[in-house]
Amino acid sequence: MPHPELPRRHVKDADLNRQVFVCHGKSCMKRGAEDVKDTLKQVLNERDLLFGKPEKANPAGCVVLTECSSVGFCESGPMVLVYPDGIWYEGVTPKDVPAIVDEHLIGGVPVARLIGRRIP
Repeated sequence: MPHPELPRRHVKDADLNRQVFVCHGKSCMKRGAEDVKDTLKQVLNERDLLFGKPEKANPAGCVVLTECSSVGFCESGPMVLVYPDGIWYEGVTPKDVPAIVDEHLIGGVPVARLIGRRIP
């Protein structure tokens, strides 16, 4: 879905609806969190969902992708958290990313097989 040239907008003006956090704690990093984050960035960009500057993303995107420090469930990583939904995915691999994006972020249905926790 290519997007037309859009005027630059500030974050306060953006129609953001989700923030996706990828744990970058030591254990998650050892288990491939960087590859998960890179794949999320790629897939979100392909779907025109990633919010950001025009040269790197879509100024009209609705998803913010953020690295975070350890979320405390080191044996369960890599962890991907989707807010405001309160869904914590565990053991995420790059192969899982299209399902998270297509089924959850676009379709609104969390990927049950990956859910480790739900935190309202």
